[in-house]
Amino acid sequence: SIDILVDSGDNRVATRQVLSEVIDENSEDKVIDYVIATHPDADHIGSMKYVFDTYDILNVIYFEGTHTSNLYQTFVDSINNENLVSECTILQSINNQNGCKKVLELAPSVKIEFIDTENYTASDPNGRSIVFVLEAYETRLLMTGDADGASLETKYMNKVGDVDILKMAHHGSRQGTNTSLLEAVDPEYVIITNGSYFGNRHGHP
Repeated sequence: SIDILVDSGDNRVATRQVLSEVIDENSEDKVIDYVIATHPDADHIGSMKYVFDTYDILNVIYFEGTHTSNLYQTFVDSINNENLVSECTILQSINNQNGCKKVLELAPSVKIEFIDTENYTASDPNGRSIVFVLEAYETRLLMTGDADGASLETKYMNKVGDVDILKMAHHGSRQGTNTSLLEAVDPEYVIITNGSYFGNRHGHP
């Protein structure tokens, strides 16, 4: 099987426990073939060191640019300390550079296509989130990280095509996903990721 981890949640013990439960239940060999780090906010890369320390990681695709946090430096150190097969930034992937691919053919009828949001060099961490479509056996899932805002979504929404499942941008926040994108990708189901349900400290969704 091919195991893919998208982001790691924050740096709390409870988060690491849940990560291990999910990975251990679903991974036969405890090897994660692809780690995708969408952007450098703490609630997305906070437990990456734990993931790298606990499991074998083969390939990493991560956001463009740097960040000022200690967690970001820990993330970079984790990448450098792992014996990776490949290390790609999102722009290398989009441009098919250095062995990185815009489309990852994972298995027959299973692929990931990274979407060019035209915003991967933005200064705002959320705005440069990696956006991609996972297609598996004719089911299409759009992953958006925290890439919110109508001006950003307008740049890429017509590059995606119809999807079956949409992961709502930025935890379903007010600016998270605009009507135009919903109409463009026409999902059957929408997922909102929210660690503490409706009582989270950011006040969204």
